[in-house]
Amino acid sequence: MQKMLSQLLPEISLTSDVSITGVTDDSRRLRKGDLFLAITGSRIDARKFIPGAARDLAAAIVCDPPYGHEFEHHIQVLAFDNLAQSRGDIASRFYDNPSAAMKVIAITGTNGKTSCSQFMAAAMSSLGKRCAIVGTMGSGLYGELSGEGLTTPDAISLQSLFAEFRDKNVDVVCMEASSHGLEQGRLVGTDVNIAVFTNITRDHLDYHNSFDAYKAAKLSLFEMNIDAAVINLDDEFGNELSQKINRDIKVLSYSLDKPDADISCIDLAFSAEGFSATLDSPWGEVQISSGLLGGFNVSNLLAVTAVLGLQGFSAAEISTSVSDLTNIRGRMDVLRNNDVALVIIDYAHTPDALEKTLVAIKLHCSKDVWCIVGCGG
Repeated sequence: MQKMLSQLLPEISLTSDVSITGVTDDSRRLRKGDLFLAITGSRIDARKFIPGAARDLAAAIVCDPPYGHEFEHHIQVLAFDNLAQSRGDIASRFYDNPSAAMKVIAITGTNGKTSCSQFMAAAMSSLGKRCAIVGTMGSGLYGELSGEGLTTPDAISLQSLFAEFRDKNVDVVCMEASSHGLEQGRLVGTDVNIAVFTNITRDHLDYHNSFDAYKAAKLSLFEMNIDAAVINLDDEFGNELSQKINRDIKVLSYSLDKPDADISCIDLAFSAEGFSATLDSPWGEVQISSGLLGGFNVSNLLAVTAVLGLQGFSAAEISTSVSDLTNIRGRMDVLRNNDVALVIIDYAHTPDALEKTLVAIKLHCSKDVWCIVGCGG
């Protein structure tokens, strides 16, 4: 694949046009013919790599201003304001706006992003959609995940993934949108169709510095040019969020106990085998009989129901596909054996997540709960 520099940087007046065969912001990955984006980060100022990149491989270089050595190189070195937030757009242009060729569902929240993305992809795959996932457990076609497992990959890698998905005729991508990724503009250049909010608790304050800044990062997903939003009204910020969303955007709310939500539980019963529920939805009653454990998984399945309904599936199709969903490895992962105690493995690693996990388990248990918890590192 190749593009002319003028196609990638229509905002800049060029002295000459050149062919670009790749885009990178990592000097270690630079290949001959690439456009190198030299970005000033919080830890590394990539402008110091410009001389080497200009001498060896790059076809052109774009950098954060100021850079006082533009005319010392035999290739174009162009200053570009706010380059970090623009790299997604540049990469999207290089790959011909690949996310526009599929539906993109972006899920954000402190907890539930991985479960929801996996459940949504599994349900839609069972209903005949060709689905891909981008998230903590890897990226790729549903059932064929690989890679580093970053919650939200960097902006350039993300556009490259979308290009791969387009070439594989993917219909829907379910991706996790972390607060770090949103604040750093990793989704810039991505056409998000449906944005989903699960919940928020005090997390990642070492990065965001305040809870308000953390919430603002989550809000930014819903300020993108999306078609629809799915919001959890059982979360306080979810209620706040639903009031802030542009009224031109279709909003579907869900709740375990608020009957005025668009999707709510009419009946809900827990047992050692899982739970059963009847949901009221805009598409009719949805009956669910699930082997999953915990109230938060009921909430996750309400979000899945909303997304499936927005994709045009009927109440009957939603009932069948959602009821068939099974445990995700490491997320309330149930090991059943009639001769021994029920064993549950969960990824919970924050106080809030661990508390929710133990509360969830008690809903299904009439006797003792033993908890073994470790600390990474």
